[in-house]
Amino acid sequence: MSRPRRILLTSLSGQFGGMELRMIAEAQALKALGHHVAVAAPAFDGSAALIAGLREQGVAFTPFQPQPIFTDWRRRHLALLKAELWQRRRLARLRPDLVHVFFSWTDQGLDNLWLAGRSSIATVASVHNHFPIPDFPAWHRRHLGTAFGSLRGLYGVSRSARDRFVEIYDPYIPADALRSVLYNFVDTERFRPSAAARQAARQRLGLNPGLNPGLNLGLGPGGESDILIGAVGRFDDQKKPLDVLATFARVRQRLPGARLLMVGEGPLEAALRARIAELGCEEAVTLMGFQPDIETLYPALDLHLLLSRNEGFGIVTAEAMACGVLAVGSRVPGTDEVIGDCPAGRLVAAGDSGQAAEAVVELLSQSADQRAALGEAGRRHIVARFGKPAWQQGIAQFYGAVLDRKEAV
Repeated sequence: MSRPRRILLTSLSGQFGGMELRMIAEAQALKALGHHVAVAAPAFDGSAALIAGLREQGVAFTPFQPQPIFTDWRRRHLALLKAELWQRRRLARLRPDLVHVFFSWTDQGLDNLWLAGRSSIATVASVHNHFPIPDFPAWHRRHLGTAFGSLRGLYGVSRSARDRFVEIYDPYIPADALRSVLYNFVDTERFRPSAAARQAARQRLGLNPGLNPGLNLGLGPGGESDILIGAVGRFDDQKKPLDVLATFARVRQRLPGARLLMVGEGPLEAALRARIAELGCEEAVTLMGFQPDIETLYPALDLHLLLSRNEGFGIVTAEAMACGVLAVGSRVPGTDEVIGDCPAGRLVAAGDSGQAAEAVVELLSQSADQRAALGEAGRRHIVARFGKPAWQQGIAQFYGAVLDRKEAV
């Protein structure tokens, strides 16, 4: 194993979500490997949750907002001057041997990467979404060489996320930089089928206990059991919650007793509520907002529905399947790697609510025994591919290779 190093995890976070949870887990994994770890990120609404999670792991948090050299066109010249005169010295005071930049979007991370590269500090990048391909202006092209000059390795949380990042930045990524895939892990002890959790959650929602596909409790759809479809994700355009609602409206025509639970928050909440009223299905749809204890709700579901236009890694689908829940997702990068060819899930064309509804009805119309067997197969699939031990091993191998190369250099 590489000797202990000082590793600084950085991001340009704007909300507390999957990427921030990944930062907490990665900090913990690196500490377990003997490294000295700190996190530097800007303060944002919800950053208290990130700081609290890091504190539980004994990891220091430093508020740090890089100058917007790439991300604010109007202030780019002043930002470059401030970064040269002030922020390089501030970064040097943190004394990192390696800076890890978490990319949440196409250019959200470039400012951090440039600062470390300009300071000749070794860097790695992780890619947490499937980005659109930008048309970079001359200003960006002039400074991207500096940003990627110290890059020793990168990984994507899915093959598609990694490959798109490489496609965008290939002219600037050093040829010998390590290029890996480290899938987001699922805590399969936290996310697991539970009869007790199902009963408690469904009572909380005013539903009959019914059948969890991963638990053969003997009640199926169309009988005394209420069918509960869940959709966990932000209410924004990427996650397409209005497509979820359109799909559910079609499902109800075939399964009138179906209910929909939408867990999340975001800018489309008002539009969702208006559309629910237009459809006249207020009694069948529940919006719950963000739920930090989501593991207590997944077991209540009969099926999880995620119809995003793209995903870095469809973590909510993986969590639901780990709880024995059947899944339908759009055939887009990220989600397709989670569901794959697992019989417990179906992939449908993005934006096609008719096809999505057919897949939902097909899965939910199977017998109780069939659905139980599928749910069990889904959990086995997630444990084998996305369990935490496999992820920890991947983290150790990735950082070991990067740090050994840095030492050799």
